[in-house]
Amino acid sequence: MYPVDTTFVITLGHKGELVREFLTLAYPNRSFTFVIVDNYEGPGSSLGYSILQARHLLQCPFVFHCCDTILTKPPPTFGNVMCVASHTDSVSYTSIDVDVDAVTAVHMKGGNGKFSYIGVSHIQNYLDFWECLSACEASSSLSDVHALQRMVESGLFVNYHIMDFYDTGNIASYSKTKKAFPSTHSVLEKNDESLCFFPDRVIKFCANSSTNLKRVERSAYISGTPSILGSSDHFMMMDFVKGTLLSECTHYGEVKNLLEWAKRSLWVDSQTNPAFRDTCISFYKDKTFLRIKDLKIVDKHTVNGLHTGSITDLLATIDFSQLTTDTFYRFHGDFILDNIIKTSEGFTLIDWRHEFGDQIKHGDMYYDLAKLRHNIIFNHKNITNGLFEIHEGDEVVVDLKCNYMLIRQLEELDQFVLDNNLDLKKVKLLMSIIWLNMAPLYTGKLQVFLYFFAKFNLFLQLRP
Repeated sequence: MYPVDTTFVITLGHKGELVREFLTLAYPNRSFTFVIVDNYEGPGSSLGYSILQARHLLQCPFVFHCCDTILTKPPPTFGNVMCVASHTDSVSYTSIDVDVDAVTAVHMKGGNGKFSYIGVSHIQNYLDFWECLSACEASSSLSDVHALQRMVESGLFVNYHIMDFYDTGNIASYSKTKKAFPSTHSVLEKNDESLCFFPDRVIKFCANSSTNLKRVERSAYISGTPSILGSSDHFMMMDFVKGTLLSECTHYGEVKNLLEWAKRSLWVDSQTNPAFRDTCISFYKDKTFLRIKDLKIVDKHTVNGLHTGSITDLLATIDFSQLTTDTFYRFHGDFILDNIIKTSEGFTLIDWRHEFGDQIKHGDMYYDLAKLRHNIIFNHKNITNGLFEIHEGDEVVVDLKCNYMLIRQLEELDQFVLDNNLDLKKVKLLMSIIWLNMAPLYTGKLQVFLYFFAKFNLFLQLRP
C-alpha cells in the first residue's frame, strides 16, 4: 500500500537473512536498504537500540511501521502522528490519552489510556525524535514509544489517527489474523515450509536450504513443473498455474488420464545401476527404522480385530530386498493428488521431492505409484477436517472417511500397474510403509492414527 517509489529501511536481526531473501525476490522493483543489527538479543538489545542503528539513514520525515502490524489502509504521511485503535488492551498495548486531536499522554503497557497504539507512526520532526530516543535511558524495553512519550511530554504536537489493524505479534493474535484473511488456496500447513501467493506467481519457503536448492535443481529434470522465475537459498519463485487440484476433481477417469500422462512424460529416461538397490534399502528400510525409533506410542497388538503383533514383528517379516530395483526413472517423489494441478492443457506438477535417497535426477517409479495410491485413500482435506477416528482400549480401532469418486478409481490405478507388468503387492506394501513413515511427522491424535493405520495395512499385506 506504500507508493512504488518508497524507500524501505529494514532492520535485520533474528532470521534476518530470510527477510532479505524474501523481499528482494518477491519485490525486485522496490527499493530496500537493509541494516544489520549487531545486537538483537541479550544484554543491551532492544527495539529502541535496533531503531537507532538506522538513524543515519532516516535524516528526514519517515513512517515507522512495526513488521507485526498489518493495516487495511495506508497510514498518514504528514505531521507527527501515532496510529491507534479504538479498542484498548492495556496489558498488551501501549495506550494514549487525547484532547481533541492531540495526544496528551503516552502510557506504557499496563496503563489505562483511551486508545491503543498499534506500532505505526509518522515522524515529521525527525531530529526531535532521534534526540528524544537517544536521551532515553537504555533498557531492554526501550522502543519508539519512549521517544514519542518524551516528545509529548516536551510539548511537541503529536496527533493521533484511528485505524483498523491486525496484529501478528503473538500466537493468539496471529491465529485471529489468519481467520480474517482466509486463503483461497488449498495448502497443507507444515512447520518448515510455507507458500506466499501473488496474482501471477507463487513463492515457496523451505527452512532447509539444501532441500530448497535441490528442488530448484530437480525442476529441470521433471516434465510439467511450473517455470522457476527466481530462487535464493531458502525461497523458490514459480509461475502461478491456473487450474484445479486433482484432489478436487470429481470426473471419473482422471486418475487413469494422469497415469497415462505420467508414463509418457514423467516416468521416462530410465537408468539402470546395481547401486540403486542400495538406495532403495536406505530409503525404504533404514529411513523407516530411523523414523519410528523415537516414537512415544504405546504399541497395541490388536487393530480392528486383527492380531497384528508388534511393529517389530511386522517389520521383521518384510523382505526389503523385494522392494528394491536397479532401474530408476525421472520421478516426482510426492506424487499425490494435492500436488497435481489439472489445467486446460493437461497436468502441472508442484511440490516435488528434492531427492530420492542420494539421487537427484532419478528415483523409484514405485514410490510415485505408492504415494498416489496412499493419497486416493488418505485425502488430506478430509484429514484436515478431522474425518478420521481412532479408539484405544484393549484393542485399537481406526477408520477414516474416503471420497467415493476417488476410491472408485483405485481399480484403474491397480489395473494400470498390472497392465504395465508391475508388482501391485509391492505398491500396496510401500503404501503402508509410507503411512508408517508419516506418523513421526505429526503429533497428537493424527500421529497415533497413522501409526496403527499403517500397522493394520502392513499386516494385511504381509499375511499369507
